Amino acid sequence: MLVPEFERVVHKLEQQITLRGQSKSTLQNYIRRIALFVIHFGKLPEKIDPEEINEYLAALARDPRSPSRSSFKHMVYGLRYDARELQKDIHQKRGEPAFTEALVCHPPA
Repeated sequence: MLVPEFERVVHKLEQQITLRGQSKSTLQNYIRRIALFVIHFGKLPEKIDPEEINEYLAALARDPRSPSRSSFKHMVYGLRYDARELQKDIHQKRGEPAFTEALVCHPPA
């Protein structure tokens, strides 16, 4: 199932990962895990009830066949990135200042 808006999520994740000086493999892991999440629900994370997300993550954490702990963390961290970006977009659309956080930039290696 394709979710066309997913490209926006990927673009925003790419920006944040680059600004934070994280590796391309981190980006690919986040995108892979969020893509599996989006495929499971058939829609973007922001269009899913938070309780459904928690139930999904809890079931995934309990399932002995689920991916490694590292894969689980990549999904959670990727969802956090997406949620942060969504909050920024909401504030900007309302004309409100977006919440700020210390931006840590690392020069390219």
